Amino acid sequence: MKEKYSLKDFQTVDGMNFIERAKHFQLYIDQLDKDYHQPYYTQSITGIDSKMVAIDNYTQKKQEITAFVSNDYLGMSKNPETISAGIEAIKKYGTGACAAPIIGGFLDIHRQLEIKLANFLCCEDASIFSSGFGANAGVLSALMGKNDIALTDSFIHASVYDGLHETNVKSIGHNDLKYLEMTLKTVTLIPQHYYKYNFLST
Repeated sequence: MKEKYSLKDFQTVDGMNFIERAKHFQLYIDQLDKDYHQPYYTQSITGIDSKMVAIDNYTQKKQEITAFVSNDYLGMSKNPETISAGIEAIKKYGTGACAAPIIGGFLDIHRQLEIKLANFLCCEDASIFSSGFGANAGVLSALMGKNDIALTDSFIHASVYDGLHETNVKSIGHNDLKYLEMTLKTVTLIPQHYYKYNFLST
């Protein structure tokens, strides 16, 4: 038993079934609790922002914290213009599209946004997704097929693997440039009639 565990200790655990792996991972969770450093499922009572009031997981007391977990980098979710536009959109369209874009959940404001983004980025066109997960799953599955190879960093987001489930994936150790170089050299030796393209994701 180690004195300190990290997530890397549980990245690859051989010789255990899933129940044994779960019990093994509990060592890491117990360590977090022992150190009063359980970072998961922190409850915010003021929304997610750089400054917010959260409930401490151990004392259950409210405390003001500085947060670095939000994807709202520009603070647009709290911008008065954004809030006002959101309210007007809800009044007109309801609380959601209620269908996948391809079968009817594609609104005029969605297309307007795509056109504006394409013009802003000087591109021919643009396609928007509701999340980064959706973008990875949708775009990568369209680009990569069974005749392609994807070289991926072992710490990439899980949604990338969802997008690559129909292709050949070779996982590279996190930031392991030497192994990456060796793998790239190996890939170039594979006859081209086996694979059409090479794709590198880091």
